[in-house]
Amino acid sequence: MTRCSRLTSSVAGGSLVLAMLFALPRCVHAQWATGGPAGGEVLALAGHSAAPNLMIAGTAHGAFVTNDGGMTWQDANAGLTGDAINGVALDAGGNAVAATSSGLFLRRANTDKWTAVGPPGSYTSMAVSRKGFFYAGSIRSGLLKSTDRGATWTSQALPGTPPVFKVAVDADEVEYAGTRQGVFVYADAAWKQTDLGTTSADITALSIALDQNGLLPASGTVYAGTSSGDVFVSKDKGQTWTKVSDAALSSAVSGVLATADGSVYMTNDSGAWLLNADTKVWGKIAHYSWARANGLLLLGANLYVATGNGVLLKGEEGWSLRNTGLLAHTIKALATAPNNVVFALTRGGIYRSEDGGANWKFSGFSRAQLESLAVGPTTSVYAGTRTGGNPVGVFKSVDGGQHWQVPANAGLPSEIVYALAVDGDGNVYAATQTGLFKSVDGAATWNESDNGPGAGAYLDLLILPGNTLLTCSRDGIFTSSDKAATWKPCNTGLASGHADTLSASADGSIIYAGSGPAIYKSVDKGSTWKGCGSPPESPGPMRVTAVSASVAYAGDRQTGLWKSVDAGATWTNAGTGLKTPQIFCLAVSPTGTLFVGTNGFSVWQKPAG
Repeated sequence: MTRCSRLTSSVAGGSLVLAMLFALPRCVHAQWATGGPAGGEVLALAGHSAAPNLMIAGTAHGAFVTNDGGMTWQDANAGLTGDAINGVALDAGGNAVAATSSGLFLRRANTDKWTAVGPPGSYTSMAVSRKGFFYAGSIRSGLLKSTDRGATWTSQALPGTPPVFKVAVDADEVEYAGTRQGVFVYADAAWKQTDLGTTSADITALSIALDQNGLLPASGTVYAGTSSGDVFVSKDKGQTWTKVSDAALSSAVSGVLATADGSVYMTNDSGAWLLNADTKVWGKIAHYSWARANGLLLLGANLYVATGNGVLLKGEEGWSLRNTGLLAHTIKALATAPNNVVFALTRGGIYRSEDGGANWKFSGFSRAQLESLAVGPTTSVYAGTRTGGNPVGVFKSVDGGQHWQVPANAGLPSEIVYALAVDGDGNVYAATQTGLFKSVDGAATWNESDNGPGAGAYLDLLILPGNTLLTCSRDGIFTSSDKAATWKPCNTGLASGHADTLSASADGSIIYAGSGPAIYKSVDKGSTWKGCGSPPESPGPMRVTAVSASVAYAGDRQTGLWKSVDAGATWTNAGTGLKTPQIFCLAVSPTGTLFVGTNGFSVWQKPAG
């Protein structure tokens, strides 16, 4: 198995007009198709009570829009730079402004394209006031304000110019800026730093309580969340603050929302929470299979949560995902199996398709930081982790990825498993940051198997017909003909002296190695290598997948997807119709379908011929 990556109410009246103005036609090349997986990291949500079915979701790589309360989404990225949207705001007229690390972008209600506005810089958050004024928090320029629907902006620097991470504005146009030094309040043409009564005043969430119409209140009640897990409230425009609960949660507050009836909601890395009005204790209200929640939005009776796996809705019938068409996953690895089964590894876990990528279901692992995938000869599937997750090692499924076992991992000291492979006898091999390992009992126990190349970081694994193994590292390519008992170097002709990725045709007659921007091939099971043509201007590293002895595809994270029909001698662009040129992984199914894992736009597929 080749490692493929390392890398609710109805709309009426004026609301209908706004929804129509935000309609965005799909633009998909006829050869390419995508069925998901739906979801992905949603960093910000924006809506307005003037059009309760219209929302914009800001993701790690762009924007999506819905006109039906999240039932369906369409990408709305024309004019954006592909950066993460850290904040987004929508006014009553349907104008939207997005805050990104590369600047501010405006999308008028009667257009389908974003345009850069305001001074260049890195922006962190957005807010819109009752008057329709836009406010943006920035890293270097304090708080910026626009009174003409985003056309022009003025800067209001804070004393000491701290970065503004969060911004809020009450009904009296009093401005609040959240910083690492607490909350600053702008009134009477001057900023004043307020005292939250704590030394941990790193503000990670800031909001104004809502009135009966879902708009800003006249009272100026402000909520602030901190990196230590506390939530504070001020009922006098930031002059004095009190904790809403003495029981702080264990992770940073990512969002706070207070409704007109006094309910206080909060989000953090563990989900969404509601404050018990009597006990003043947080109770978890959303239990779902991914961890992170990034903020909240209330429209009418519907509560929306921006999460690490899309948009979650709490409506009259309880909690449900609203991700149809929201294709924002970054695909770190792909693996294919017989009967049109495909696995995709994302930052939010593993997804499984039983119909060749047309539909996907969540398979597991939101909290584990996963890095690699491999499919065994029967129904076994393996997933390797990366440092930072819990637990770490190699997970195993014996039912085709429907359920997973916590790893035993005896003898496997490494937390980073860069690649996995399974031979025809069911032996499992792991390329890790500290060496090569082998398991003969389905990943329960492991033995070091790097006799020859020695301990070190190995980046990929490849098994050829007949169980010949290849691995690669910064020290070159190595081969084993005795099931990893011993290894020997096979670098003849490998001018770069190292390799990042390996791939072979199904019959093993041709092998490709990606080495930075260069591509090498071997026609003698790796004994010798020859440099072949490389896609122009690629910075590498190249991921290559062989379809046959003559056809291969290559992709990188900048220049896109390339195809060769002459065994790598020449390459032509094959990415027309893909949403992004950032390719993270490739795989070809037994039936000849090419799957492409992208950075922020999920999985795309087409016939590989």
